[in-house]
Amino acid sequence: DFSRQIRNKELRNSFQAKLQERAKLMEGRPAPDIPFKDIDGKEMRLSDFKGKVLYVDFWATWCGPCLAAMPHMEQLHQAFKNNPHMQVIGVNVMDRKSPESLKEFLRNRPSPLTYAMAVDVDGKKTRDKWLSPMGVNGIPHAFAVKNGKLIWRGHPGKLSEEMMRAMLKPDFSAASLPG
Repeated sequence: DFSRQIRNKELRNSFQAKLQERAKLMEGRPAPDIPFKDIDGKEMRLSDFKGKVLYVDFWATWCGPCLAAMPHMEQLHQAFKNNPHMQVIGVNVMDRKSPESLKEFLRNRPSPLTYAMAVDVDGKKTRDKWLSPMGVNGIPHAFAVKNGKLIWRGHPGKLSEEMMRAMLKPDFSAASLPG
């Protein structure tokens, strides 16, 4: 155990705490069930999508790469929108926007987005429960959750229809993902 080699007790304890926090959000571990508000202001939780493979894309209005990834997420949503076992959801983070102002922003997009949208109003839940524990310092960042467990994470642009089909299989394993 590397942490035993750290002589400074305070530094060792801090290092061990960080390791434990990161281990909570590894693939195969339970995903945090944090609340969000949809763009109509209705409270929602990730557990509301129980029984589905849930793709959560964290993004912000000021983030150019986030906005560039949105048409790709829309394309994936369109490919699977009739599948009752799959859900794509975009979660606006780090903006501190109200659901109303987010709705206005989305209405003014050059092409419509029809997948579900939510907002983390204070921005802390997402950062503290999802992004920081995984060592994610930037967005966009997407996660796939199945049966309440994290099964994939990465840039939303790396998510493909082929990967999504693989994740729907009952015997899915992250090791079986293409490419």
